[in-house]
Amino acid sequence: MTAARGAPYSVRAMVRLYDVSDNRLCGTLSDRQFDALVEALEEEELEDGDTPIDTDMLEALEEQGLDADVLDVLRLALGDRREALIRCERG
Repeated sequence: MTAARGAPYSVRAMVRLYDVSDNRLCGTLSDRQFDALVEALEEEELEDGDTPIDTDMLEALEEQGLDADVLDVLRLALGDRREALIRCERG
């Protein structure tokens, strides 16, 4: 996974995750990481539309053991807000 702004991640990335509010690239996920996120969110259509995330969801995903790098990207998308919309694009 590669996080935006030079964070120290370097895995071949296949899926870009954006903050919908400002179309900011928050990071990239490998196919494996993306599949784990889809499963954890129980969101089959993650690539087909905007998906809401919030601080409670991040805590639940962390408790489920979701990959720490994926959580970092989600936290970057959330920033200091309580909730946000994300968009994923494969490419």
